[in-house]
Amino acid sequence: MRTLRSITATFITVMMIALMVFMPGSLCKVNAAGSTVEVNTADAFVSAVKNSSNRNNIIKLTGTITLSSSCKITVPVTLNLNGNSLILNQGCNIQIDTANDSDTVTITGSGWISGNVNGSVISLSKGHLIFDSGTMFNDDLDNGTCFSDSSNITLIEGIFYCSKPLGSHIKIDPISISEWRPSWNEARVRPGLKICGKNATSTNCSDILGDGIFSYDPSSKTLTINGSQGYDGTESVISSYIDGLTVKIAKTASLQGTFQFYRNTTITGNGKLTLTCRSDYNAIEMIQGEDVPYDLTIKDITMEINGDIGFLSIGDNHLIIDGADLTVNANRYFNDGFTELSLKDCSVVKPGGSQIIEGKLYNSDGTTPATSVEIQTLSPWGQVEYSWSSDYSTCTAKRVNRKDSSQTVTETVKSTSKVKKVPTEYIKGTTTYTAVFTNNLFETQTIDVQNIPVISSGDNKEVSFEDFVERLYVIALERPSEPEGKAFWCEKVNDGTYDGAYCARFFLTSPEFLGKNKTDGEFVDTLYRTFFGREADDEGRAFWISKIRQTSKESVIEGFINSEEWCNICATYGVRSGAQWAKATIASKNATAFATRLYTECLGRDPEQDGLNFWSLSLTNQERTGTQAAKEFFYSPEFLGKNLSNDDYVERLYRTFMGRPSETEGKAHWLKQLNSGAMNRDQVFDFFSTCEEFTGICQQYAIQR
Repeated sequence: MRTLRSITATFITVMMIALMVFMPGSLCKVNAAGSTVEVNTADAFVSAVKNSSNRNNIIKLTGTITLSSSCKITVPVTLNLNGNSLILNQGCNIQIDTANDSDTVTITGSGWISGNVNGSVISLSKGHLIFDSGTMFNDDLDNGTCFSDSSNITLIEGIFYCSKPLGSHIKIDPISISEWRPSWNEARVRPGLKICGKNATSTNCSDILGDGIFSYDPSSKTLTINGSQGYDGTESVISSYIDGLTVKIAKTASLQGTFQFYRNTTITGNGKLTLTCRSDYNAIEMIQGEDVPYDLTIKDITMEINGDIGFLSIGDNHLIIDGADLTVNANRYFNDGFTELSLKDCSVVKPGGSQIIEGKLYNSDGTTPATSVEIQTLSPWGQVEYSWSSDYSTCTAKRVNRKDSSQTVTETVKSTSKVKKVPTEYIKGTTTYTAVFTNNLFETQTIDVQNIPVISSGDNKEVSFEDFVERLYVIALERPSEPEGKAFWCEKVNDGTYDGAYCARFFLTSPEFLGKNKTDGEFVDTLYRTFFGREADDEGRAFWISKIRQTSKESVIEGFINSEEWCNICATYGVRSGAQWAKATIASKNATAFATRLYTECLGRDPEQDGLNFWSLSLTNQERTGTQAAKEFFYSPEFLGKNLSNDDYVERLYRTFMGRPSETEGKAHWLKQLNSGAMNRDQVFDFFSTCEEFTGICQQYAIQR
C-alpha cells in the first residue's frame, strides 16, 4: 500500500566502498542516500547481511533469490522482501547472530521465505527479530518450524506454514491477532490496526505514522485522529480487525481514502470529519469475515462523506446513525449491503420523504436508492465524556455542544468506594467506586479497580507498613483508606507509637466497624481474614463463635492477636505484632536488615545464615531490643578478639549507632576521653547506644531501641 505524503528529509551521504565491489554475475545496488541496498542474487544478499557498513540499513530484494547454503545475518538490518521470494534449498536456514541481543532485524515487504528444513527456517543466536509482514513456509511439515525456540521474536503480521502452532515463547505484538488453522498447518498473525498501510504496534501506537495525526490507546481501544492529511484517495486510511474500536475525531480532520472495519466499530468525536475518496471507491466499508454480524455506529459527530458508496456492507452488518450530523455525497448509494439501518436521536432531512427498506435508504418513491443525503441530530449536544481522577476519588462529566464548542456542561463529584473483592495472598482485591451526579444530563458511573494490596506471605518482600494499614482498612472496614486517616496510622506505626495489636483492636472496635452490626459468624470471619489471612474453617469458626457467647468479642480479639499467624503477618509487613506470648516463626524483613547491619558495621563481615536467622527472629519477637542486640555484638568473643585500637573502636561505634563515618572533632573528643582514662569503653558505648541517631535507625527498621 502506497502512502502519498510530502516528506522533507535530509540525507547524509555515506561511502560504502565494500558494497561497490561486485562479484561476477551478482548485482548489489546502493542508492544514493546510502540507506537502501538492493540485491537480486544470493552472493549479493549474503554479503549485504554480513557487511558492518550496512548497520540499520534496508536490504531490499529486487527479484527472487535462492540460497544454496545456510546464511548468517550479523548486523541489524531491515530485510524488505519487496513482494519477492527468498528460497532456501534443502537443509538451508537463516541464522540471526548479531553482536547484541538488542540488535534488531526486521522482515517486511509482504514477500515469501520458504525452505525445507528439519528444524527452523530462521533461528536466533543473538539479536531480536521483528516479523512485520510476509509469508514463511517450511516444506518439512512433519518436523519443521518457522522459528527457533527464542523469546526474542516479535510477530506483527504474517502467515506461517509449519508443523505446529507458534510456540508460547514467540511474542505476538499486543495490537496484533493470531490464530492457528490445523487443517492448513497455518499460523496467521493479523495486524489489529493498519493506518495507511502501516501496522500499528505497541511501540509506535502513540504516533503511528510519525506525523502526529493518528494515535492509538490499546487499553481503551481508541484511535484518535488529530488533524488532516492528504493520503492516496484509492487506499485504506484505516483497516481494523479490533472488536470494539472507537475512532475519535479530536480535531477538524480532512482525509482522503477508505475506512475498512472488520469488527464492531464506533466513529465519534467533537471534531468534524471530511472523508473523500476517488469516485469509484467506497468511503466506509464494514466487512464481515465471520458468520456474526457487526455494528458500525456513527455517534455524536459531524461528518461529510464523498465517494462511490457512502457506507458499504459486505455481509449482514448493521449501520447505526446516533445523534450525528451527516452529509453524504455518493455516486451510487448512500448505503448498500447492510441488513439493518437505525436512526437514533437524528432524522433524514434530505431527501425529503425518504424510506428505509431492508436496511437501505431510498428516495420518497421507495425504488430509487438515495445518493445525496443529509441527516441532522435532534439534539445539538454531543455524547457525555466521563473521566476519573488518578486515585478515583472524583469523577468528571463533560458534554460539549457540537454546533458551538464554547457551550460546555461539566460536573465533578466525589465518589464513594466499597470493597468488592477482598485480596488474597496472591491476588489483589477490587474496589468499586461510584460517582452520582446531580445534573440529569449525566448518569451514575461505577468502575471496578483491582488496587487493594495482596495479603502478603513471607515470600513477598515488597510490602511495607503502609500496606499493613491499608490492609486493616480493607478487611475490617471493607473500604479503601482515606488519605488523612492513612497518613495518621502510617505515622504512628512507623515511629513505633502503635504496634499491630493496637491498630487491629482500634479498627475492630471502632464506631464504623461496630455500625456494620455483624453477626457473631461474620465477626469471626473478619477476625480470620485480619489475623490469619485466610477464610475460617468450619470447626474453628464454630469454636470462636462459642467463645464470643461465653465471654465477649473483645476477649476473642485478644486470642487472635496472641497467635503465631498474626505474628507472622506483622513480621511480613515489618510491624511489631504486640502479641503477649506468641512468637513469629518468620523473621521480619526489617529485623533481618537490622541484624545484617550489625554484622557488617560491628563485626565487619557478612552474616552466616544460622546466626542471621537467630538474631532476626529474636528482634522480630522483641526478645531483644536494638540496643541489647548491638551490645551483645560489641561484647561478643569475636568482636573482643579483634583487639581494636581506641581509634577503630570509636569508628565502629559511629557507623553502627549513627549510620555514618566519624567527623574529626567528635572523634577527637571520644579518643581523648578513652586515652586519658576519663571514660572507659562501657561508658562510651552507653552514650552512643542512647544517641538520637540510633533512635532514628531503630525506627527506620521498626525495631524497639
